[in-house]
Amino acid sequence: MVDTPRTISLTAGERTRVDIPVAEAARVSGKVVRLPEPTDNQDQPDQEEQVTNNQTNPQPMDGVGLRLVSESRSYYTRSGASGRFSFGRLRPGEWRIEVDEDTPRAALSKTRENQIST
Repeated sequence: MVDTPRTISLTAGERTRVDIPVAEAARVSGKVVRLPEPTDNQDQPDQEEQVTNNQTNPQPMDGVGLRLVSESRSYYTRSGASGRFSFGRLRPGEWRIEVDEDTPRAALSKTRENQIST
């Protein structure tokens, strides 16, 4: 992807070749879930590992605000009824995902450490 518009100076009768580099777009998607309450059983894998390995039945969270941030851009979305979210047509590079502070506290208080499973 390239920043546009680009200015090209032309004179009468001149042919100019313009190369426009385009990077393939990237996508980030995932699911926001409420983790089950922790247990004191030390023989059990930790909760993140359980969610990753589909060993629990975490509850999807609807309406959680998410911000995807890079050095030069920021995008915002909310999780859907199934807890799913997606950011598409992204420039390659380093990105950080954040839970929006404006998400209703009632929804966030039901999560444990506001964890996001992708």
